[in-house]
Amino acid sequence: MNISLRTIESAIPLRCLDIMACGGLLLSNYQEDFLEFFEPDVDFVMVHMGLGTDNKEAVELIGKLPNLYGDTTWVPVETTLEVIKRYGSKKLMFGSDMPIDGVDTYACNPKGERSLYQDYFHVLPEKISKEAYEDLMWRNAAEVFGIWEK
Repeated sequence: MNISLRTIESAIPLRCLDIMACGGLLLSNYQEDFLEFFEPDVDFVMVHMGLGTDNKEAVELIGKLPNLYGDTTWVPVETTLEVIKRYGSKKLMFGSDMPIDGVDTYACNPKGERSLYQDYFHVLPEKISKEAYEDLMWRNAAEVFGIWEK
């Protein structure tokens, strides 16, 4: 996993090239330089979709780049619904950083407040189709990572 500082606006760290040259999977934040140096059939997953932001830039990038996927880690379910409405259910995959807040990450945060993931399990299935929910929760990741094919 490679996450660069927000102040770094360009440049690909050498370790990114090393990981991919060895056939490894690289999880990184978005850097425009990636688009200049990699083949268009290489898939990228934008983990956290702009953690600590309103996710608007991430939502726009997902729509512009056919090989860029979003990950729902710490992303409000409203943003996930917006992406599905605008671009369909094939552009996102569920992520959670589990067990970052301990074994109860899906239930509550360390302060005991209800986890945003409760919406992914109890609200979202009522707002999208079963197929779209399965795309989000497992099928898209399985296809992108090559562990399942249609």
